[in-house]
Amino acid sequence: MSAFPAELLLKIFGNLQKESPDSLRAVSASSREFSRVARPIVYSELRFSAYKPKNGTMSKKAFQRMDLWTSETVAPLVRTCIISRGVWGINASEASLNGLLAVFLESIGRFSGLRSLVIRDVALERHLSEIFHLLPRLEELDVELVYAKEPALFEPKVVAGTGLRSCKLKLGLKDGLQAFLPFFRPESLVQLSLECKLQSWAKQAGDIPTFPKVSVLCLGGGAAEDTIALLPKFPAVRELTFAVRDLDISDFSARVFGPMLQTVKKADVPGVLVPFFLQNAPNLTHVKLSDAELSSETILTMLQQSESRNVVSVELYLNMPDAAILSALIAAFPQLEELHFQAYDGGMLCDYGGAQFGDARKSFLDFLAGLGEHATATLPATLKSLMITWYSDEGLDDEENWRWMVELPEPWGDGPREGEPHTRAEVPAYLRSTRDAILARLPALTSLWLDYPPVLVTWRREAPNAPVLHESFVYRPGQPVPQIGPKEFWASR
Repeated sequence: MSAFPAELLLKIFGNLQKESPDSLRAVSASSREFSRVARPIVYSELRFSAYKPKNGTMSKKAFQRMDLWTSETVAPLVRTCIISRGVWGINASEASLNGLLAVFLESIGRFSGLRSLVIRDVALERHLSEIFHLLPRLEELDVELVYAKEPALFEPKVVAGTGLRSCKLKLGLKDGLQAFLPFFRPESLVQLSLECKLQSWAKQAGDIPTFPKVSVLCLGGGAAEDTIALLPKFPAVRELTFAVRDLDISDFSARVFGPMLQTVKKADVPGVLVPFFLQNAPNLTHVKLSDAELSSETILTMLQQSESRNVVSVELYLNMPDAAILSALIAAFPQLEELHFQAYDGGMLCDYGGAQFGDARKSFLDFLAGLGEHATATLPATLKSLMITWYSDEGLDDEENWRWMVELPEPWGDGPREGEPHTRAEVPAYLRSTRDAILARLPALTSLWLDYPPVLVTWRREAPNAPVLHESFVYRPGQPVPQIGPKEFWASR
């Protein structure tokens, strides 16, 4: 057993932990050597729920398990703790604490190695102070509060340790941000995401220190004047995301953003501000437009006013996409390497009898493939990743149901029944030819995702001249589908 390097065992155990934590515990108990290496992984992540239905009961086993995790021998091994609400689909008034949170908080000082704490809609009350003072090695704090009431304010004491590197807060509270401000330490904070009301913090702008190490900043849900007051406090941001209410473009100037304009490389900002960033942020390489409220006309106008040879990655949400927008986008960013569309055309993508597509949609795809009237259209030869996901009026949720499949009549059947539309059997063939044409036009392409319900096309290779690692063409319910969603596919490009 000693011949196995610890690094190899850790890799084996790490994969096993992802598949089955119980199996890993059984293996770790099989010998001392396995136990020595596996024990830190077995107990590296603690998950538990804090609530139960008001009339529900907790098992004795649940408390025994929590006693083990909070013991002096196990608690120091925990690196990540995820505390969820645990009761979904019932009103907040019908839920009550189940006692596990109290056990955890009573022993919180034992979690000396905890690096990451995730809290999902759990009432913290006065315990935020304990998290601050008793977890000195905590580096990541991710809190979402919707039903839970505001945590109590506390007076911070001097705390030894590295301080938070990442803080993500999503607060549906009137003024919940105030209680978390002691966690914002300029000497350590690198990533800050605030989806909450910013007014109370912005009012203190004159007393707020500068955060010179924050490179990833997200400000959402605040009024424009609050965002404007806070932006100058982050001079070294490389990735910027913000959304504001009642946006007046005249309120935003180079003075508002300050030195940040020289460092920002990735921006997800209101569409009307994109031309401003392209003109004033010389190092900007990645642009994302996630505002679903922008009309196609607005996006087209924005693109026609934009130009940058530095931008290599674009992600955008399109209402009623057409070839004109695609043409303007390529003209604005001729050196594109990554292009990600989330498209919505305002109508159903499929009907009961089969797939149907409008002229605008077909023109959009013809442009990509260089077919028909778009035979002379050109695409950037630098393009490496192309991803298109179409949405419909059917309430498609890409988090849970990222593909919407419909039954298609068999092409060898006796034809449609009375009242049924004819089968559009040419749709899969058209999309297959579109895929082949796109691949032929883009020799540098390494990732392709074309989700056009009910058809899903995926294709991937590691490098332009490398063999194909994966390809699929799914157009019938029951066919094997890739075990990966669009977000994971894009992230792994």
